[in-house]
Amino acid sequence: MLEEKSAYLNDFPMRIRVANIQNYPLHCHRDMEFIYVLQGKINLKCGSSIYELKAGDVFTVNESEVHGLVDGSNHNITALIQLNNEYFLHTFPDIYMYVFRTFTKDSSNVKLSVLRKYLLQILYNILKKTPS
Repeated sequence: MLEEKSAYLNDFPMRIRVANIQNYPLHCHRDMEFIYVLQGKINLKCGSSIYELKAGDVFTVNESEVHGLVDGSNHNITALIQLNNEYFLHTFPDIYMYVFRTFTKDSSNVKLSVLRKYLLQILYNILKKTPS
């Protein structure tokens, strides 16, 4: 298993990758990560569980959780959004003790819909490369 060190550019507390996932080996990192499937399906191994994530699913990987991704369909598009936990220490001094869960089979969950909306806004603003 590989410990991944996330590089954040220009002190920006977020690292975003949008990709077609084929195989992303087991790894861990010290930062929280949102895995947001935009199209298709992927299989996520997190800890001792395997999850099939489909378009619209959001899974939160917590600090130091071992996880890996495998293609679930030939045409997936997945956003990997990592947040620099150290950046948020001044606001949330116990952030390394928090555990976040977002994966649910209830796709109509209101809180999940709000999270999806915010993640899409972040992706849109990053992709259009504006200062906001």
